Amino acid sequence: YDINLGKLLLIILSLPLIPLHLSKMLLPDVDYWAQKSTQTLVNKEEYTQSSFYSIKSDSDRDGFADTQIDFESKKVDVYYEITEYKKTILAAKIQNIFTYLTEYMARSIMSLFTGVPDDPVFNKGLKAEYLESGNFSQTNAYTQMNAPTLRATYRKFTKNTTTSFIDNFEQSSITVTDWNQGEIEEQRIYTDVFENFEVEDVESFFADVSTEHKVTNIETGQEYSVSFDPELPYAHPANITWETTTWGPDNIPTQYDSLQVKNEEGLITSTSNVFEPKIPIHIRIPNRFSLYNDYGKTSRSQVKDEGYAEFEVEGVLITPHDGVYYTSDVESFVSGTAKTSGSYFYVDSDQNGYYETVYVVKYERTNRFGAPVYNVMSIGFNNDGIHDFAPYERLHTTVNSVSDLSNLASESTQFGTDWIYNFDKLKNIDILFKEGESILDKHNLKQKDTLFEVYK
Repeated sequence: YDINLGKLLLIILSLPLIPLHLSKMLLPDVDYWAQKSTQTLVNKEEYTQSSFYSIKSDSDRDGFADTQIDFESKKVDVYYEITEYKKTILAAKIQNIFTYLTEYMARSIMSLFTGVPDDPVFNKGLKAEYLESGNFSQTNAYTQMNAPTLRATYRKFTKNTTTSFIDNFEQSSITVTDWNQGEIEEQRIYTDVFENFEVEDVESFFADVSTEHKVTNIETGQEYSVSFDPELPYAHPANITWETTTWGPDNIPTQYDSLQVKNEEGLITSTSNVFEPKIPIHIRIPNRFSLYNDYGKTSRSQVKDEGYAEFEVEGVLITPHDGVYYTSDVESFVSGTAKTSGSYFYVDSDQNGYYETVYVVKYERTNRFGAPVYNVMSIGFNNDGIHDFAPYERLHTTVNSVSDLSNLASESTQFGTDWIYNFDKLKNIDILFKEGESILDKHNLKQKDTLFEVYK
């Protein structure tokens, strides 16, 4: 609103009407209300590129396969296009000292019966489509009295924002199947689950290998050339001299860190991971009073081990070379101070191969039984199904925004006799333009995993 300074001269010349003129200086001719609505459309496209080889070997040449090796690599790109449609509508009702006092009394009386002091015009009964059409026949009598003003003051502007970004991940596995007379005896599935900074990628071993491999028919002696993907081995892993550390009964590189064993019925008989500590570790969860040791105690002098609760646990211990996230504070994440030295201890509570609980720990000491003891700094939950723990993920986005606010901002009008309405000043109203923008939007982040600080 822009005040009409000419009114000041009128006040001086009309002293008996000073109270009325003062009220007109304080109360604009019309009382504007606004409604902001948002609709979001998400378009998701997923593209998967897979490489797969299956090799069967008949070692005893009895016509039945003895061993089958399946190599699979999968690269997934997920394209997101998020379009946000924002519409803001504005309208006003007549306002003066008399309508102001009358509406105040009406709202006060109504709140005695309903408990909600609704505005007599701008309430649930006034729908956006009524303002758009200018037809107020289905509203209350007081709103219909304000119909000419509502039609004259109704304005709207829109803003459509399209954000595009890409998520991608890779997954690879090696499956070794033992056969006996055409029947499966056992399957061993090795999966690349955790990112390991200490081992060389398997792909690097094949970087200089020819994309063709020679095989010989032992019956005829004829030699054939077989093409293959150099990112995947073409023989039984146990027969390959790897340039990196291996593990398991099949001499698999430790890049494939998770092993799941299935019996002849396809039931999982065991799961293991190369990063499982050989000696079960102990974790200590800080607290003022331990729920397990200090129930009923009322004094800090009575607590055991300063209130810590200590457990022997089984899981996977990963120590990233660049530190671990211990806080979900956004500003710390943005500034690069959300990490500290330590380890992630992953726990698969239901033994399904997915490590959903993550303890952020720091080594404290080794107890008298030789077990390492770690203090818990934070507890997290792995929400996205990928075992690279982080509270947030940066989005490399492309943003395209279109708004017609400039058309309205150029308008300056006068509905009554005293006040000029400059719509360009709407840009200064935070509730219309900044409300709803989260701190994640501000820094172009999205939440990835959940993290709770317990050390505090």
